[in-house]
Amino acid sequence: MINTFNHEIPTLVSSVLTFLEKETLFFLMLLPLFFVITWVFKNKRPLIYLNLWIILLLRLIVPTDLSFPYSAGSLLQGSGLFDRITVESSPNPKAGLANNEILTINQEAVFAETLHPIIKAIDNDFSFITHLHPGVQWTVFLSWISVSITIFIILFINFTRYLRIIKNGRPVKQAALLNMVSRLQNTYNITRPVRILETKENISPFTIGLFRPKIIFPKELLKTENFNQTTIQSVLCHELAHIKRYDSMWLIFQAGLQVIYFFNPFVWILSRQLNHTREKICDAMAIEYGNISVSFYANDILKVVKYNNRIN
Repeated sequence: MINTFNHEIPTLVSSVLTFLEKETLFFLMLLPLFFVITWVFKNKRPLIYLNLWIILLLRLIVPTDLSFPYSAGSLLQGSGLFDRITVESSPNPKAGLANNEILTINQEAVFAETLHPIIKAIDNDFSFITHLHPGVQWTVFLSWISVSITIFIILFINFTRYLRIIKNGRPVKQAALLNMVSRLQNTYNITRPVRILETKENISPFTIGLFRPKIIFPKELLKTENFNQTTIQSVLCHELAHIKRYDSMWLIFQAGLQVIYFFNPFVWILSRQLNHTREKICDAMAIEYGNISVSFYANDILKVVKYNNRIN
């Protein structure tokens, strides 16, 4: 049993490092193409720009190697596409085939003759990790684990700060504000219950949660002497856009990739770009769903930003 354990652990280490190396390689190969496509649509179609970069980031968690049971190739192999191949053949006495006869080819044979050699060539020619000494592999693996855990702890500490704010927050009881939220929820067609909380913390309004989302306002922002109802509506429309789009889920996904692929600078750059584009999309949705003019919306958001900068 000990011998099995001693054999499996180095294999696991090598597999993890090879997976990270291979996915990063394919990611970098696709990056120039995505840069060109998104450059074309950046100013015209921000939603297309956003979705293309999300697809590229998703590529980092979909294994290329068929040896992984949930890889793209394995899913294709299990889809039944290669179970049977139908050949429309013309009469040919020499071949002994009748017209429209079905020729069945074993799917394992198809993959063995086509895809497997390609994957094997990639493994042999492009994998730097597999050629390293086992001791060096262990060093790289432990370094990766250490940095990943450190980044995870930092992100978790930041997340617990928001959880603390939510825990200490109090439900908003202003009837006018609650009616506004209910009306806007219907406009956005959001069926999930949305809670509005206020906090004494000097923070910018934010949204958190997937199935029971919460919008947190600083208490001072809700005072009528500081901001009117139009400004509050602009902020609400923006935060409800995040809820409608399930942006909290994508933020968690991006954070997970940053923990795993911390060594890839493009993951951090793309995450920053995605956040910026996501905000632009929510601004556009707020203007559309809230029926707010662009100038009034811009002034309202600018007021909130200036207020936050002043109190902080």
